[in-house]
Amino acid sequence: AANSLASVLSGLRADDVAKAGEIPAGAKRAEVSYQLRDGMTLAGSVWEVEGKDWLRLKASLDETRAIAKIEADQAAEKAKYEADLARFQQETAAKAAAEAKATADAKAPSGAAKPADAKVNPEAATPEPTMPASVVDAAKDKAEKLEKLKAEVAELNRRLDGWQFTIQPYKFANMYKTIDELLKPLGGDKKDAKAPAAPTP
Repeated sequence: AANSLASVLSGLRADDVAKAGEIPAGAKRAEVSYQLRDGMTLAGSVWEVEGKDWLRLKASLDETRAIAKIEADQAAEKAKYEADLARFQQETAAKAAAEAKATADAKAPSGAAKPADAKVNPEAATPEPTMPASVVDAAKDKAEKLEKLKAEVAELNRRLDGWQFTIQPYKFANMYKTIDELLKPLGGDKKDAKAPAAPTP
């Protein structure tokens, strides 16, 4: 039930626009706040006036959450790089061993029995991984990613500030959901709960 509420920003578009305050908030109003995984928050109000659903938003950045996400991503990038590097080194060592064996076999007397050659598929070889920026200089990479997020927040607010937008009715309905609409009614799991009435044909 909460999926529709959590995915409101996905595919959200404005059907109309007005200057902030031009269309006052109606009685049907809600405050919304969306915390994104990268540390950004989009918060504002939604309201309905004369059949139109309005939205006003402002972006902000929680640097503590942003840094935690950046560091988690850096750790994942480092782990992947180290795994790829280990695989590359193993394959490189195996290839060198196979080449050394081939050279030794070539020098062996013609009558000597030769063991079966190890097959190395060059097309399946792992390319040497490129060291990501988060491994080369983690502090610099973290600072650059944080500055990029700050710039994104500033750009969003430059575009959003002073405006309110009409949005699709189903998006408004998802934003306006109450906690009662997201929770199962009390007594819903009781064995003696009344069964729903059969639909009328």
